[in-house]
Amino acid sequence: MILVGSQAIHGSMENPPKELTKSNEVDLWIPNDPGRTELVEALFGRESQFEITHGYHADAVSPDTARLPRGWWDRHATIILTDEETGEMIDAVCPDVSDLAVSKLCAGRPKDYDFVSVLLRENLLLLDTLRERLKELDGQDRLKLERSIHYFSDGRSFLPQ
Repeated sequence: MILVGSQAIHGSMENPPKELTKSNEVDLWIPNDPGRTELVEALFGRESQFEITHGYHADAVSPDTARLPRGWWDRHATIILTDEETGEMIDAVCPDVSDLAVSKLCAGRPKDYDFVSVLLRENLLLLDTLRERLKELDGQDRLKLERSIHYFSDGRSFLPQ
């Protein structure tokens, strides 16, 4: 499975700032297996027993949910998740912090800009790296990221609506 939302930050660092991990959802993309996607939603989705017990849930998403730059697979990290009840281990692929930031900026929600602002403020990401990733995007995604980088390079912490 591939973690594509903010919780993918755990693949890039052991102890990310709390501001980056406050989400109550984990976005999962399960390539080439729609049956497992439905199973994830049923067992771990919103209002599931899992969410009631643990306080967070999984959202099964499509590859279109996370706009990742070309080459992201070469930069990814893999973390191993262990099911506390069964002991079963699952590999979870996490985009690198720069690719995650690109995905967040392409999504363009206020919480995504806040996420990237924290990465920049804490020196966990450099604007120059974002500029490099920009070259690996096409079309509208590239235009959106160019605009975002312009605002961040001006010292602003978010994009105006």
